[in-house]
Amino acid sequence: MDKQIEEYGYQHMEVWRESLIFSSRVFNCMENLYSQERTKGILIKIEQAAMDIPAKIAFGRTMGFGMGYLDAIQEAEGEIQMVLSYLHLLHIQKWIGAYDLDVLERKGMGLARKMKSLARIIQRLIDQSA
Repeated sequence: MDKQIEEYGYQHMEVWRESLIFSSRVFNCMENLYSQERTKGILIKIEQAAMDIPAKIAFGRTMGFGMGYLDAIQEAEGEIQMVLSYLHLLHIQKWIGAYDLDVLERKGMGLARKMKSLARIIQRLIDQSA
């Protein structure tokens, strides 16, 4: 499996593709909220964090299979947690519904689990090369 991972760039990684889907769903959820002036600041933060998820995965993958990649994956996972925290705040404020929160939370947590698995694989590769 390690050889297969090495042969492909980030575009072929399931976790990267799923991060794009998650980010797109976040954007879709935010679309209707821009009509409310007081939500704009938090929406910008949410959208930036959502955009950073696939970007950090892609950037990390270009760094090979070392600590830089591991750091980037862990940072991307942190961005998922940030997005989910902001979404909970929007739900508490009744700016998004329970259904939207539930869908995004399930997708985000599933993506975070896959990223944790990827981080463990990268860590094993680092340990083996040391």
